[in-house]
Amino acid sequence: MIRRQAGATEASLVHRAARRLALQVAGTVAVVVVLLTGVAVSIVVREQHTAADSLLQRAATTADDVGDPPAGMYLAIRSPHGLARTPGTPSGAFDTAAITRVSATGAAEFADRHASGTEFRMFTVRRPGRTVQAVLDLTADHKVRTQLVSALVGAGVAGLLLASLLAAWVSRRVVQPLSDALHLQRRFVADASHELRTPLTLLSARAQLLDRLSGADTGSAYRAEVAGLVDDARQLAGTLDDLLAAADPRGAGPPARLDLALIAASVVAASAGFADDRRISLRDESDGPVPVVGGPVALRRAITALVHNGVRHADSSVVVRVSRERTNAVVEVIDDGPGIDPAVLPRLFGRFVSGAGATRRSGLGLALVSDIAHRHGGAVSTRSRPGQTVFSLVLPLADRS
Repeated sequence: MIRRQAGATEASLVHRAARRLALQVAGTVAVVVVLLTGVAVSIVVREQHTAADSLLQRAATTADDVGDPPAGMYLAIRSPHGLARTPGTPSGAFDTAAITRVSATGAAEFADRHASGTEFRMFTVRRPGRTVQAVLDLTADHKVRTQLVSALVGAGVAGLLLASLLAAWVSRRVVQPLSDALHLQRRFVADASHELRTPLTLLSARAQLLDRLSGADTGSAYRAEVAGLVDDARQLAGTLDDLLAAADPRGAGPPARLDLALIAASVVAASAGFADDRRISLRDESDGPVPVVGGPVALRRAITALVHNGVRHADSSVVVRVSRERTNAVVEVIDDGPGIDPAVLPRLFGRFVSGAGATRRSGLGLALVSDIAHRHGGAVSTRSRPGQTVFSLVLPLADRS
């Protein structure tokens, strides 16, 4: 059942990765299409303006009368005989103020004008004995522009759909090796757990049997070695648990509403023997129910790692305290050990980071706590001084209101 659930989770992760990759590719293609469309339209607009200005200049400087302008163009000529206009010119197309201004200053002008729901481009120039204004109807240019944009958008949409389908196919092919690697990793974790757990259990059982068989008359050195063997077996089993949890962190059970104080109390009770062997006082000072949402096995493993870390480095006592702080649940594990090397503190939660001498703290336990905290939307931190070290595991409360 567990292996089937892990396989289903792997498939879900791979599918999500493939979808994200496909969406990223499709988004990139969409951005490229939009940019290319914008560049193409801007080039066409610039060319149209250049062609329109050239046509207006040529018509205005060569026209002798207003009767036969080029298609889509209208002429107005002011001479000593008055103002003549091309018949059928739309109302408001000409700018008589511009004609008057150019007649007075002699400076030719380009301008855009909107009239009768149409956009016009005009050029006004003074010639010997007359002032000519040429007006071009830009409706044809707008139509060409609209057709171009429609064609580009249609081609872009078709290209985007094709690229999305291609990206989806390619992404599945790309992430398939990842799926295979995850499957092989899960198989290795399961096989390693099975193969290592049995000899470790036998080793621990035999060590405990030797400890019980050693009588009162047995030498103290022998008894110390047997006790050390029991402790080493226990630490080796704990290290194996950390390795398996680090390799397969999602095997920590489905999220549920939990009482963090109750979990901490059970961890303290289960760790009492471990603390007694080291002559450490271990007590729980939690303050009422503290509800969170998370994986019960993962959270129990995180608190256990903090408690065992505190017991291993304490001089005489470890206190576990679970409380509420605003919208967060906080687990504090306080030991009265010698403290932690300040040089190690910034990287304490990395894998196999250690300090020196009495402040040495190393292994996977703290790194695993950090991983579990981040997966639950929280964080873990520490503050330390000689005589007191505090590890704080902060998680969101189940009911933040």
